[in-house]
Amino acid sequence: MAGLKKLDVNVDQKIGKNLVVLFLLVMFVTFAWQAVRPILFNVDLYDFNSHYLASYATQHGLDPYNLENLQGIAKQVGARKVTVFRYPPFWILLLTPLGAMPYPAAVLTWQILNLALLVVAVWLTAKTLRLGLDAKTALVIGLLLFNYDPLLYNIAIGNTNLVILVLLVGVALAWTWKRHVMAGALL
Repeated sequence: MAGLKKLDVNVDQKIGKNLVVLFLLVMFVTFAWQAVRPILFNVDLYDFNSHYLASYATQHGLDPYNLENLQGIAKQVGARKVTVFRYPPFWILLLTPLGAMPYPAAVLTWQILNLALLVVAVWLTAKTLRLGLDAKTALVIGLLLFNYDPLLYNIAIGNTNLVILVLLVGVALAWTWKRHVMAGALL
């Protein structure tokens, strides 16, 4: 009898874990849809446009901080909305690979990078807080992430917040590991 109860508990735990994994997979696909939707339906990623156009301008010898330059490039590549580029020159250096790509490929790359950064941020946070990523923890994290509207909005407009999030979580992890120079470099 005790063996049957133990078997039932193990089966229930396995079913529960499988349901959590299935739920997280469905939520990730839903979240990934937010990343792919702008490409398929030509939704304007105006924050990303600013980064892409500034990188493209720099690679073609133009001033990335001049709005008229960015507007001209936007017409060439098919980016609809253009905003002023307000980031430091170092950010353009990091964006160089994107500016060298055709606009649609750069959009897809940026969206995939953002989804990957989200996974990295969750993993780094779990390491920093010393959380075991069991089924319950994964479910809670999944529910929080996939229902957090600002995160969905940031993905939808191509914002840089996930890059910043990964850097800040990396700082926290490096600090907890007493790697202060690494924390400073990430900051």
